[in-house]
Amino acid sequence: MKKILTITIALLAFNINAQTTFKGFEIGVQAAMNLSVLRGTVFDAEDEVNFIARPGIFLFGTKDLTDKLYLKPGIGFNFKGGETVENYESFDGEIETYYTKDKFTFLEVPVMVGYKATDNIFLEAGLSFGITLSATSDYEEEGEKGSENIKEFVNNTELGFHIGGKYIINSKFAGGIRYFRGSNLNKSQVLTKVNIEGFAFFMEMKI
Repeated sequence: MKKILTITIALLAFNINAQTTFKGFEIGVQAAMNLSVLRGTVFDAEDEVNFIARPGIFLFGTKDLTDKLYLKPGIGFNFKGGETVENYESFDGEIETYYTKDKFTFLEVPVMVGYKATDNIFLEAGLSFGITLSATSDYEEEGEKGSENIKEFVNNTELGFHIGGKYIINSKFAGGIRYFRGSNLNKSQVLTKVNIEGFAFFMEMKI
């Protein structure tokens, strides 16, 4: 909670500073809902992986490069993860189910390039650099629930790819969707990989 509060204060400070420092940039705020899932070679073929919903919030700036192209850097914190369902046979021959829901929090810096396809439809693609702030795993087995800190098994950084589009509602608001995919997060095993991918549904407001 302290980390989130610290980041929130930092974002507000960034916004105040950006208003005066980044001349020519239009400043805005973006709120997103991520539908994300874990992918990777660490899972058995029989395991079921499910999407989970987690939020994200960013401050961003946009600056026209040409009549059609614009640059859009940002900073914010992003919550992502995924659920894994594993069925296995117990010692007495019964099928048991083990649920895990892995949750990650990142301080994320995306840099996007946008293309104005029409007056109302903009396409965007770019990369992001994320710093892992926290990683937890919630689990449930045979009616028992628990949670553990897994940050020591997770890489400290994530490089992400993003592509999507948005619809300009009016001069202040826009809404859109983008696909994202991150780099390998698993540092506990050399020969296995785990990454997060999914879709972000977002709303933007210029401030």
